[in-house]
Amino acid sequence: MTLNEYIKNLQEIQKQGHGDKEVIYAKDAEGNGFAPIYYKPTLGVFDGTDFMDYEAFEDIPNSVCVN
Repeated sequence: MTLNEYIKNLQEIQKQGHGDKEVIYAKDAEGNGFAPIYYKPTLGVFDGTDFMDYEAFEDIPNSVCVN
């Protein structure tokens, strides 16, 4: 999913009057746990398994980490 798709989905939820709801995330794909999102989105480099802040390595960002 791209950031634009993600934002569009969030905007649809917000338009339905749910902009004041707490945002949570699933800990895994099977829904074995949930927790609140505490951190702001971070631009960085994702290689398929690891995520790094792109500014620390001066790489071109390819992703946004949402938690």
